[in-house]
Amino acid sequence: NRGVAVGAFANANHFATLLLIAIPVFCAVAVDRWREWEGVESRPLAVVVSAVGLAFLLAGILMCRSAAFLLLGPPVVAATVLMAFRLKPKRMGQGLVAVALLVVLAGSALVFAGDRIPGWGTSASVETRKQYWATSVDAAQGQALTGWGFGAFQQAYRRYEDASAVDRFYVNHAHNDYAEIAVEGGIPALLLVLVFLGWWVAQSWSAWKSPGAMLVQKAASIASAAILMHSFFDFPLRTAAISACLAVCLALLAGA
Repeated sequence: NRGVAVGAFANANHFATLLLIAIPVFCAVAVDRWREWEGVESRPLAVVVSAVGLAFLLAGILMCRSAAFLLLGPPVVAATVLMAFRLKPKRMGQGLVAVALLVVLAGSALVFAGDRIPGWGTSASVETRKQYWATSVDAAQGQALTGWGFGAFQQAYRRYEDASAVDRFYVNHAHNDYAEIAVEGGIPALLLVLVFLGWWVAQSWSAWKSPGAMLVQKAASIASAAILMHSFFDFPLRTAAISACLAVCLALLAGA
């Protein structure tokens, strides 16, 4: 990671995601304070402090030069802006559809044009991940009913990788946590993941559509969405810091 900011992580993408999910939570708290302090003299000071804090987060993210930010950044920022406004349910729904389309566009641009973005390491990231995913799918199909066992990903992967392409680097994760869960836990584990995602969608939809929902619950849905999306092309939840953040987000969505 020479020349790239990684913070306390071994991976710039994970550090960028930690900073990125802080943005909606930070903005939710700032907007809440802004509304509470209406007419109070210290209100302009709160704006300045919030702007400086947000600038630090954005500067840190840009220092990471993370390819993950190119995919996750635009929809997270758009959803955060949407969260800050008091929109009618119909307008809010239209805004959420626009954010979903932004995710699709950002993902497509990264996959098909990632190798044309200089300085962000996207070319190698996209190509190597395609190899990891293809081999992981083969491994998952080889033991689909039960999986190879949790913790056995590396051993299962080596059974299916191209022996002629093996060098001093080895694949420790699928760089897609859903694929890795499929390899290790098979169909039963994937069914549990689908149940969880169904619950998450229902709780997030309620947080955005319910008039009584708090801003921090909407922020929790944005932050958790970013982590779950990142898990499609990396393994952020295998770091303690990000898994702890997701746990707090899920507690908020559950009504805490």
